[in-house]
Amino acid sequence: MLFPTLVVTAAFAGGTLALPTGDDAPFLKVVSSTEAIVGNSIWNATVGASVVKPIYYQGKEIVGDAKGQYYSYVDQTESFNFSNATIVDSDDDFIDVQFTTSEGEQHWVIYRNQHGAYQYFINKALPSPLGEWRSVSRLDNATFTNGHTTYRQGALPELSEIESGEKVQDETWELSDGSYITKYDWSDFINSAKAWGVYGDGIGCWYIHPSKEYINGDHLKQELMLHRESSSGDTVLLNMIHGLHFLTGEEHEFAEGRVWGPWLWYLNNGSVEDANAKYDEEVQSWPYSFPNADIEAGHHQRASSVSGVITLSDGRAASGASVMLGDNESSQLPAEQGVNYYYRTTADSDGNFSFENVRAATYALYAWAGNNSDIGDVSTNLTANGIEISESTSAIDLGEYTWDTQNRTKIWQIGTLDRLACSFKNGCSGYHHGLSDESPADIEYTINSSETSDWSYVQTAEGTWQVKFELSDNPASDAVAILSTSLAGYSSGVNIEITAQGGNVTVGELSDLTNDPSVYRSSTFCGLHRYEEFEVPAGTLVKGSNTIEFTVTKTSQWHGFMWNSILLEWS
Repeated sequence: MLFPTLVVTAAFAGGTLALPTGDDAPFLKVVSSTEAIVGNSIWNATVGASVVKPIYYQGKEIVGDAKGQYYSYVDQTESFNFSNATIVDSDDDFIDVQFTTSEGEQHWVIYRNQHGAYQYFINKALPSPLGEWRSVSRLDNATFTNGHTTYRQGALPELSEIESGEKVQDETWELSDGSYITKYDWSDFINSAKAWGVYGDGIGCWYIHPSKEYINGDHLKQELMLHRESSSGDTVLLNMIHGLHFLTGEEHEFAEGRVWGPWLWYLNNGSVEDANAKYDEEVQSWPYSFPNADIEAGHHQRASSVSGVITLSDGRAASGASVMLGDNESSQLPAEQGVNYYYRTTADSDGNFSFENVRAATYALYAWAGNNSDIGDVSTNLTANGIEISESTSAIDLGEYTWDTQNRTKIWQIGTLDRLACSFKNGCSGYHHGLSDESPADIEYTINSSETSDWSYVQTAEGTWQVKFELSDNPASDAVAILSTSLAGYSSGVNIEITAQGGNVTVGELSDLTNDPSVYRSSTFCGLHRYEEFEVPAGTLVKGSNTIEFTVTKTSQWHGFMWNSILLEWS
């Protein structure tokens, strides 16, 4: 179902827009105040009040009996009611079609010969505060049989497979052979992902974000990307533009005019390689020259680059540090921020960092030891508020920052302080429900002889994980040690009592932390980072043999402590 070129005009800023012409021109056909058809010679979609359906790509209808494409919020129970399709911007090659609702404006930017459309949303009156909200494409399950994320590719489960299993938790089923099907296995790190999508024989549907500036969270923000809908069998492609699937449920209040996008909703022949190449192409084109219609000026007011250098107070370069421009004067962790716009990078071996195309605003600069960082023994973070970025066509140099370390003497460390579970057994092995069941109830770990991989990524079962170590000299009588526990994630329902010397000295407890769903939602990487320090009293540690114990006193299946690092130092 393709449409011929439509000759239409639209009012804009008191004038008239010149529209593309020709057989391959993008078009808008207004059917009624609540229905319109948009597209070009390659594809077209009928945009209704609350759902986009049908959608045709090269003559093939791709939604079928599925729900279609839509926006939703508030636990995905509320959808928008768009109306009044209007072309608000155009040139010889594109049109920008706006659909309005009380919550905001949905835009489709359609180019001639483009396989898909650029989409963006401008806030007018979204509910406040607001948690998860998203755009979704629910598509024909017989057409789109496979999925692609960074960590998982291939066939989606059949609805019949899901129905044959026993439901054991949210969208998770245990099969007769003891394996599991869960939608959370199709998750990814959204701020570093390229294209994610679903595909079948000769057709693919993808979301491509050339910038992640409008997406909440830090480098390690994970999101559910796609899955098989268990109630209908729809193939679901998710676009979590403000998602909380692996965080603690932090809600945000958004200013009027806040923009999400533009991202590219992309259609192709099903080639993963083509989708990733398209991502690379779009990154080179960012920031786009559009949008120009009814958008806050800050979208186009940018510094071309913002750079600086970070040095630790002990003289080392902040090599491999994760660096972020985030909310100024914020009480939230970078992972939980989401009100404004965010820029993320990794420092090089000399501690140099650089961000490109930064919106003019006031930021805070954050830094911490990142994945595979050379400074994985540093437990502190860097925060520098009041970073003023103004519009500039040239580079902005922020100069040098000094990052104060904890300045203690290390006794031993297990794992690397990078907020991930990668150092440990099964850590960073992908998304697998129930893998926590493989973690032992008891571990004896001996410093200088055990391998880091002898420690498991998550502790959940009732039992004790003991660390044994030797001190070659008698500590001073007033020597206090600091035990630092760094958690990559924590799913509530499990408590740990920390003791020393075979349980004879109480050191502290890890309990009643705010839940994040990382462990029971299949992640072996991380959830929300948590860090606690405990004093080991003077006189506890002695020359010769010593122990620290981590004893689970309360359990809950598939919940627990995802470890990042344990560090013992003299204060």
